[in-house]
Amino acid sequence: MHLQKYSKDFLFHFYKSINFKKISFLFIFLIIFSGCGPSWNYSSFKSVEGSRSEEVFEKDLEMCLEEKEKYSSIIQGREYGFRGEHAPFLGCMRYKGWSPKKSFS
Repeated sequence: MHLQKYSKDFLFHFYKSINFKKISFLFIFLIIFSGCGPSWNYSSFKSVEGSRSEEVFEKDLEMCLEEKEKYSSIIQGREYGFRGEHAPFLGCMRYKGWSPKKSFS
């Protein structure tokens, strides 16, 4: 009997000590930022110059991901006809000789 009362009190105090506002904000944050962007991989692009290796793609991908925030990349993406948040990255990839297989604009 005494053990049951102690466990009920413990669970009650534990439940009251949880800050549900913090947990809900964390949960919303995880939902928003987990898997929201497209995954850029070798199979989602085709080479404009014929067949190029996956190693070349990985180097170009890494460089374009670093440069996508530059203002010149934004302009370049728009010049190639891309719109939206991925325009700078896709413009850089097009400049490097890669074309997306599906439309991301």
